[in-house]
Amino acid sequence: MALPADIESGGKNHFICKCMDVTRYEAQASIDEGYDQVESLKRYSSMGMGPCQGKACHEAVARLAAQDTGLSS
Repeated sequence: MALPADIESGGKNHFICKCMDVTRYEAQASIDEGYDQVESLKRYSSMGMGPCQGKACHEAVARLAAQDTGLSS
């Protein structure tokens, strides 16, 4: 599955998790370091732990990890 259009076109400085100020670049760097599952990304970067509890970013985070690992989201 592709990333949502706003994230795909937003570039590396686009915020994936606005609550915790995590950019696409930071999320990708975390995945590259081996945190390639949603739960490990959440624990490592705090994505999805803000006021929305992942309602706004969970899908994008899952798709980014799936894209990178080749696994389904």
